Amino acid sequence: MTVAWQHRRVRLPWGRLSVQVAGTGPPLLLLHGLGGSGRYWAGIGPLLAETRTLISPDLAGFGRSDKPRIDYTRDFHVEVIEALLAELRVDGGLDIAGHSMGGILAALFAARHPERVESLAIVASPFPRTQMHPFRAPRGVVGKAVYRTLQRLLPLVSPVVRSPVFPRAVIADYLRHTVDSYQKTSHALIWDPSVAEEFATLDHAVRGRPQLLLYSDEDTTIGPDNLQRWRAVLPHAEVVVRPGAHQLLLRDHFATLAHWYGARAVGTPEPLRR
Repeated sequence: MTVAWQHRRVRLPWGRLSVQVAGTGPPLLLLHGLGGSGRYWAGIGPLLAETRTLISPDLAGFGRSDKPRIDYTRDFHVEVIEALLAELRVDGGLDIAGHSMGGILAALFAARHPERVESLAIVASPFPRTQMHPFRAPRGVVGKAVYRTLQRLLPLVSPVVRSPVFPRAVIADYLRHTVDSYQKTSHALIWDPSVAEEFATLDHAVRGRPQLLLYSDEDTTIGPDNLQRWRAVLPHAEVVVRPGAHQLLLRDHFATLAHWYGARAVGTPEPLRR
């Protein structure tokens, strides 16, 4: 089954947000990680588009969305999601899933808007903490000039970049990131430990609704204790552990996640549960 994703540009006060939409049915919001974009989720379309309306944005500052020179705070990113749903006229509840950094943003949205969330799926997400080796942006006239040059050239070479895991479209979108949006967003969502303070009410916010923690026991991108820390704030979540390292969604072609959402994924392997 092929799925026609509709690409839209939603105008917001700070600029244009790029978003992919496909399918019919109850809305499912899909949030990508730090190295991804909305097109990261393309493979879930054939599994869920007959039963769900899939909404997959490029977060502000990422992929094909505009990249204004602003502070990419967690408040800003949550407000962008709120504005996107309003523009798409998604007024009621919705399911929400996030991979890696996107899982943190999904949890923040759920904690702040529990009345909107029908289910929450967090996939291979780090738990917010202090960064041991802070990322440094280019400094000085020469450093900034070199970076600006590379920023213009990198998207041009994306057609020849190959990856055994990442789709070419996602690679192209990754090369469109800016240091500014990448650094500020990662700090606001991943490396600021105060983010975790908002999760104190998360269990109560989503109590009684389906919750999933989908992780791999081969993941070396995030620390081994992240799953346990998420379990502490979501003690009633279903925990599924699959092979596939940090990109377990791409490696199993979204079959496990689609199976959790009730799709008829033929040949879906039985997950390992903990």
